[in-house]
Amino acid sequence: MAVHVLKSPVSADALAARLAAAVDSPVAVVAMGSPWRGDDAAALRVADRLAGLPGLGPRRLFNVETAPESFLIPIGTCGAKSCILLDALDAGASPGDVVLLEPEDLEHTDFTTHGLSPKAFLAALAELSGMTLLVLGIQMGPIREGDRVSDAVGRAAEAVAEALGRVCGAPPTGDTDDPPAAGTSRDGPDAHGA
Repeated sequence: MAVHVLKSPVSADALAARLAAAVDSPVAVVAMGSPWRGDDAAALRVADRLAGLPGLGPRRLFNVETAPESFLIPIGTCGAKSCILLDALDAGASPGDVVLLEPEDLEHTDFTTHGLSPKAFLAALAELSGMTLLVLGIQMGPIREGDRVSDAVGRAAEAVAEALGRVCGAPPTGDTDDPPAAGTSRDGPDAHGA
């Protein structure tokens, strides 16, 4: 798969079709980002919308915030055939654009907010699990500590949540004002104790 950029405003229908063609069910969804850094919280917003979705639940939806390495074993052993890593990224697109890429294409992006780089995390996950891996990024705008998610990125997060809800089996529900705490979902604490 080449790098695909879906321009803002993103169509949930078009994104769902691309995702469905790229992954096999069941799917694990991993959301990375910082809840306190504006657009960097985009993936956490998506995770909040997807919490409680029957096809995901707490065993296949992981809100890892900035510590994906803490969730490596639970993600790698969750029984999914595919894993979609959600994150805000800087791919040189416009804020709110959605970028689909494979892990090997991550060298062409600028990830800076995580302890372990997404590329290193995905390499370890691939070795552990053998899952099909896909990166779904939302192009972020400028990030400042304490900012809220921008309107363009917020709209993209809504489209991503809707598309993932379709691909994972049901439309998402829930409120998107605050991302769930690390290791939790609306269903409660992470069963893996991370």
